[in-house]
Amino acid sequence: MTDSIDTTIPDQIAEVSIQEKLGEGGRSIVYGGLWRGEQVALKVYKPEGIRKHAKRHPVNIAEFEFQRNKRIYDLPGLSDYIAKPLHYWANQDVCAMVQERLRG
Repeated sequence: MTDSIDTTIPDQIAEVSIQEKLGEGGRSIVYGGLWRGEQVALKVYKPEGIRKHAKRHPVNIAEFEFQRNKRIYDLPGLSDYIAKPLHYWANQDVCAMVQERLRG
């Protein structure tokens, strides 16, 4: 890990070997890394983003976005253009999603 990477990543997602911080938005931080031998993007949701989502939706934000992205990815003809969602973690300690890392 480098100094620019948040070292407070919970143990539940420690199996993702984080290589770099790719970006940060209002409700999440995205890292590039390696997971099960694959280059991935790891989206870690911020507590405030989790709280705001929970006020509007009964399902956890990580599960919600994972299922939504999977439905879009599975539409005929789109899989070549959209990152494949691979896994998510959703519990009291962490909300995160890992997906295929696209470049370009």
